[in-house]
Amino acid sequence: MLKKFFLSLFIFSLFLSTSFSKEKKEKSIHEKIIVTATALKEDPLQIIDSFSLLSDEKIKKALPLTLTEALSLTPSNLSLTGGGYGQFSSVFLRGASSKHFLLMINGIKINDPASLSLDFSPFSPFAFQQIEIVEGPQSSLYGSESMGGVINLITPKKEAFQASFFGGKNSSFGGNFLLGKKIGRGILSLNYNGSSIRGDFENSDFENHNLSIGWHFSSSSFSLAPFFYLTKNKTEIPFNFGLPSPNRKANTEIQIFGFPIKMNLWKENYIEFNLGAYRRDYSLEDPDAFWGRYYHTKSDNYQINTKAFFFFLSENSPSLLGFEILKSTVFEENEFSITFKNKKYNSYALFGEQILRYKNFTSVIGLRYDKYSSFAGMTSPKLTASYKISADNLFFIPYFVLSKGFRAPKLSEYASPWGTHDLKPETSKNIEGGLKIVDKNNLIRFSFFNTDYENLIVFDYITYKLKNSERDRISGFSVSFQRKLFGENSFSLSFIKLKAENIKTGKKLLRRPDFQIKGDLTFSFGHFDIFLFGRFVGKRKDYDEKSFSIVDAESFSVFNLNLRYALSKHFSLFLKINNLFDKNYYEIYGYPSPGRGVFGGFNFNL
Repeated sequence: MLKKFFLSLFIFSLFLSTSFSKEKKEKSIHEKIIVTATALKEDPLQIIDSFSLLSDEKIKKALPLTLTEALSLTPSNLSLTGGGYGQFSSVFLRGASSKHFLLMINGIKINDPASLSLDFSPFSPFAFQQIEIVEGPQSSLYGSESMGGVINLITPKKEAFQASFFGGKNSSFGGNFLLGKKIGRGILSLNYNGSSIRGDFENSDFENHNLSIGWHFSSSSFSLAPFFYLTKNKTEIPFNFGLPSPNRKANTEIQIFGFPIKMNLWKENYIEFNLGAYRRDYSLEDPDAFWGRYYHTKSDNYQINTKAFFFFLSENSPSLLGFEILKSTVFEENEFSITFKNKKYNSYALFGEQILRYKNFTSVIGLRYDKYSSFAGMTSPKLTASYKISADNLFFIPYFVLSKGFRAPKLSEYASPWGTHDLKPETSKNIEGGLKIVDKNNLIRFSFFNTDYENLIVFDYITYKLKNSERDRISGFSVSFQRKLFGENSFSLSFIKLKAENIKTGKKLLRRPDFQIKGDLTFSFGHFDIFLFGRFVGKRKDYDEKSFSIVDAESFSVFNLNLRYALSKHFSLFLKINNLFDKNYYEIYGYPSPGRGVFGGFNFNL
């Protein structure tokens, strides 16, 4: 019944689009700028890799309470959360796990050298003006961690004044404040986001604070955009190995500083310097646990990334040369002892990229060499090509991608008591082909992909040491459709089919469903705005922490609905309903997801 209702809404929206979409001219569906795929500001039509783009307009309409919820809006991403808001999430980009893709803020790498997986809970989606996701190995440009893809979070750089507040289920509340003020040739921005979300279970509350300060200055000869980002959060964890944990809590504080400088040279040539620092302090405490009662890490990461862009072939074919230096220090301790006392972790890299454009043909050739203080060097090549066929403002763009990625072992994998010093980096090899069909109001993408992962690091229960042994393969295809309706209305639908298995055993990889379907509808009439989002996640293998066995996790569907009413041009009220039909389901086996959550609030903007 629910699926029929959701399908009916989409059919109704398509009917409206054919009836009214020609009433007035609107901006093109692809009129955006993306910078992550090639390190250049480019029209999405120029991008060959599969990517997703979340704009601040989409985030405001969806009103996600967490970054994980925001990422679930993108077509090929799968986000599975272990329980309530702020809990640990398994995030998969086209099947690649979260330890196999890179997370950045304004180009500053924030994958923690002391952690094997990414934690998205500290970051509020409303702290960012744009979220860019590039799928498949991107190590030719970004090196380690990016063997499955890249997520770049971009902070606001615009004139604005916005303030919002919400409250709702279980006395939860939160708010957002954004001020962007033009001062001379620069824009000073201040952004704060905070929330206190009460969970459905004992010891499941989540408190989060995000603060960013930035200044964006531009002149004819140079531009700079220094920023500081601070996030602090406290997460109560209601379950441990599937059993209640009334006192298990985690605290995270992250500080990020970036200083990007762009210096214009002759004609269109320029150099970019990006200096960055990242610091994370994380602690986990559970006085009732049998073991693992205390865990604490501190990480410091300093980065220098320099890129030179020049045009010696033609004005449409930019070249890139760059180098990168990363220096990290890790402190780690547990209830028994200090594991690492300011252990150092360094790497150096040289990379280059050539974009070739001739008439309707585009190709990207990339190559990067990384050298680590504890491992042999890694070379990461990439080759892509596409051809644009146009007819009456309709574009057909077939493309293919060949790329290789890697992930260097972390300190906890090669230097800990259970680590192995001769571990090799994990690697991935990707083949992808597809077709994009684009016009002013429509974007259709077909993609077929096959990624082989080798030398994956696993724990050997015979030697009680980590080793390189596993080989996985993730293949499949995805189809996505975006339709811009009349006015600001839009509709999207996506389908992804996965086959994720261990090559040696043929067994399915955990938490990757056979398929996933997503869709959203934005519809406005009069003073009302409606945003409806739904997803269906198919059956998948998962791990039962109580019985220590592999189980079949049931499929689930969930729908979210947002309503907004504009009282004036600058002031609006909104209502957000998560899990609209109050389904009982779990995304990660043994960790029940929240029931229906109703939140309401207001938004003011100038």
